[in-house]
Amino acid sequence: MLWLGFLILIAVSSSAFILAFVLIKALLRKEKDSGQLLTIIISSLGLTVAVACIIMIPVDIYNVNSSLNKDGTLPAKIESFDTITHRRTAIKVTFYIILLLTFITAFILIPFAYCFYEEGTDEDQGTGHRLCNTMKFVSVTIAIVIIIFVVGLFVVNKPKGGKIDEDWFKELFKNVERGDSAVIFCMAVMMLIGTFFYACYGSCGFNILPLSLLALCGICNKKDDGINEAQEKRRLIQKQRFQNERSKAIATKYSVRGQFDENSMNKKDRKEYERL
Repeated sequence: MLWLGFLILIAVSSSAFILAFVLIKALLRKEKDSGQLLTIIISSLGLTVAVACIIMIPVDIYNVNSSLNKDGTLPAKIESFDTITHRRTAIKVTFYIILLLTFITAFILIPFAYCFYEEGTDEDQGTGHRLCNTMKFVSVTIAIVIIIFVVGLFVVNKPKGGKIDEDWFKELFKNVERGDSAVIFCMAVMMLIGTFFYACYGSCGFNILPLSLLALCGICNKKDDGINEAQEKRRLIQKQRFQNERSKAIATKYSVRGQFDENSMNKKDRKEYERL
């Protein structure tokens, strides 16, 4: 029956990916950016990996409960202890694959998608320059993962006598549990960081999500058209007033002896001035 657990894992993960993709795509249907599709796919992949981690827990519990009877004997449906070993190995490998995907998604793909999307605000940049700037930020997250893994691998194992010698290094890499400890340490750090971002960032998203779904269904748009038109008119007037004030401020900044010198403008102010 273990194959049924893996089948449920694949089915639920696939459903989570499709649901997340459709939902995020629907909520961002009005946005137009070249990095939008990449952001949606990676966000959906991140949610899918998170769901897969949760689904693996009952699969592992079922495997433990069905491996041996209460008296320590093998159940009738299990031929030998080799079968139990193979099942445990399969679950362990699956866990490692999911954890690896979690690390890649959290520390590489999501930062890459976020930075690539933010770099898209500058229309003067080409795709190559945009990728280079994005990889600068992604390299920082990769360095953080390496540091966390090294800390979990070395710091937890205190050498005897306080000396770090060749024998200590040999014993360190002979012990397979040190790698498991490093992975557990990385998971703990990820949970700590993730809890902080979940409390600060995710709470706002969950508050806005119901309103976005209502707006998606058209429920929030059933207001009086006259009120909406008046509000839109006031918004446009305020926007036009702000643009005029901002353009005057930029022109004053680059005025020499009362004459506006457009050639002395930097790239950022020139782009903003042309947009205004």
